[in-house]
Amino acid sequence: VQAPVVPGSVLLMPASGQPWSDSAGVLRVLTAGGFVTRGTINYATGRIALASWTPGNANTLGRVGCITTLGDAVSSAYVFRTAAAPLRPGSLTVQVPRTGGGSQNVTAAIDGTISAPGVTGTVDYETGLVRLGFGTLVAAAGNESEPWYNPDNVQPDGKIFKPQPVVASALRYAAVAYSYLPM
Repeated sequence: VQAPVVPGSVLLMPASGQPWSDSAGVLRVLTAGGFVTRGTINYATGRIALASWTPGNANTLGRVGCITTLGDAVSSAYVFRTAAAPLRPGSLTVQVPRTGGGSQNVTAAIDGTISAPGVTGTVDYETGLVRLGFGTLVAAAGNESEPWYNPDNVQPDGKIFKPQPVVASALRYAAVAYSYLPM
């Protein structure tokens, strides 16, 4: 695959004949005992990482279905407004697709800060405005030739923010909003 993969569109067929599908970056198969995780998919690159394989099966895996897109928004920073506001403090949860496959759930703190490995941001609970940045702090030395490097962004400790873009259509959020009725 040479373009970003549309989440939920992947169908893979191993030699065993039990199809695998993707959900939130996780490849899984339905068995008599329920869903079994077989690996993860990176929606930005289309690469899969296998986590388990049925012993004795041939090591072939065919792509039966997969939708890609050239026009999907890929960025390391997003700003959006929730569908309703004000929000209950501490109720915003964002599901983020990880670059290596799978997903990560991040919950905002009571003060509106969002901080987790690879994710930083804020939420204004009164207006529902959410700002997210995806990436990590890395040593600035040795990264001078990278396209994201800017010497003005190097922090006093010698680190710089290295962006890790995510596909916008794969972001999901959930929150509790207040609603008031006139008396």
